[in-house]
Amino acid sequence: MVKNSIMVGSLHLSASALALATSIPSELFSSLIPQKVSNTFKALPNPIQYPQYTDTTAGNWLYFTPNTWTSGFFPVTGYALNTRKQLCGATTANGLATADWLDLGRRASNGLLSLDADHGIGHDVGFISFPSWRNWL
Repeated sequence: MVKNSIMVGSLHLSASALALATSIPSELFSSLIPQKVSNTFKALPNPIQYPQYTDTTAGNWLYFTPNTWTSGFFPVTGYALNTRKQLCGATTANGLATADWLDLGRRASNGLLSLDADHGIGHDVGFISFPSWRNWL
């Protein structure tokens, strides 16, 4: 094990990597990102469908059923923002204090848990299963 290191989720970060993560220029991350992602989590339809892309006119999300190969991408966003919050802290300036990202990621992942082996997705199943196994971390 490396001296002066930290575990963040399943990531092992050295002190130098952690220093780099906490000193990233503000231009690389907008506080609007957590706000927009949080709003999208709150707007997920019931029964669950996942945003894949926006329309070309109004920029509204187009939602797809859980058995779409891209369905795992959006729930992972909650886990990614949770990891960023652990690395950088939650401040008003970075907007990461606006939500419980881990909870949002887990709740959004639940719609993927009931998929059976006969969903017809084939080789892209890893994109769907990734957020589901993150529930156990």
